[in-house]
Amino acid sequence: MRHWNEAGQTTDDARRSWEEKWKAPKQVLKAKQTAINQHVSELQEKVTKMQTMLRAMARERRTAPMQELADLEAEVKQLEEKQAKKWRRFSKLRWIRDGDAPSKFFFAILKARRAQEEITTFVGEDGQRRQKENSTLTRMNFSLNSRKRRK
Repeated sequence: MRHWNEAGQTTDDARRSWEEKWKAPKQVLKAKQTAINQHVSELQEKVTKMQTMLRAMARERRTAPMQELADLEAEVKQLEEKQAKKWRRFSKLRWIRDGDAPSKFFFAILKARRAQEEITTFVGEDGQRRQKENSTLTRMNFSLNSRKRRK
């Protein structure tokens, strides 16, 4: 179903224009993520080389280059901050795009809770377990009636 807005566009036209507007920020974020990933791999290589060098120095009983270690730690910390900033931007961009819509996670939790609360079997007065076959309505009624009795 299409609806007209005040600008004289249909919802499909509005959706297309918003998708066009979101292309540029998505491309910028993707380029930044690629640069960050490349920087991470380079940094991991540096860390591996430094660890190898430290092991060799420990064998030779030499002192480690403390300035290089401090620089490497600072670079790792800076990279972690960049990554956290990127995820905050991404989540804000997604929130702006999707709004406060319930997520798949929300529905999965709800489904799990409902499955736990569902009564599929009950114990009769004679102590035997009974299972209702294919009758969700009777399960619901039984559940509601048993809750009323407790009160």
